[in-house]
Amino acid sequence: MLLSAGEPPLPIACEAHLGLARIAYERNDLDTASQHTHKSLDLAIQIENVNTPLFCELLFSKIDLARMDIQGAAEEIARAEQFARQNNFLHHLPEIAAARIELLLRNGDTEKALPLAKEFDLPLRMASVYLAQKKASQALEVVQPYRQQAEAREWGDELLQADLLEAMACQSLGKDKEALALLDEALTLAEPAGLIRSFIDRGALIAQLLTRAARQKTKSPYLATLLAAFEQEPQRTTDEISLSAVQPQFE
Repeated sequence: MLLSAGEPPLPIACEAHLGLARIAYERNDLDTASQHTHKSLDLAIQIENVNTPLFCELLFSKIDLARMDIQGAAEEIARAEQFARQNNFLHHLPEIAAARIELLLRNGDTEKALPLAKEFDLPLRMASVYLAQKKASQALEVVQPYRQQAEAREWGDELLQADLLEAMACQSLGKDKEALALLDEALTLAEPAGLIRSFIDRGALIAQLLTRAARQKTKSPYLATLLAAFEQEPQRTTDEISLSAVQPQFE
């Protein structure tokens, strides 16, 4: 795609750059992800009536959260919402809400995150909120049927996230055998594509589960790769910041 886009590249190459950015992000190459996202956005704004700028802003927010730039992520989510409203891409409000929930959770604000997850019917985000509230049983009630649905419909990315969330819930409830089995399934899904951030973004509970699996000599060689990535991750903080300027406008 990029080879045929010419030099300078045609604006339509924005989709190829966004795809490469998403791959780089998942492989924990944040610099490359940022570079491709910038290129995608620069090209996308030259085209009318495309939603690519919205997804670029949402990916920028994920990159900033990975770098612990909470304010930067908040501003990018606000720009994504503004773009959606100005260009009548209201069907993308659930994706924007999902990003805002991740931001609220990182900022420790579960009280605002849960109603948003319920309003937009986002089971994975609902489960994430319940886990943050230390309500593992409720998280399990939400994520378990969704994981079964994702498996039946072969939603690969969704299944990976559901596996991880259900594993976290099981671990919190002392269901170690079930948690390790779900982790093993997640590793099987993630390894071929080299997915790393899906694990890191889930935080300490997944790191603990990976460590436990390694101690039990789980066969997956991908464990070492993920544990090394966790070790290089900067320590997260829960410092409160003011998000008053970028509060959601969902109606």
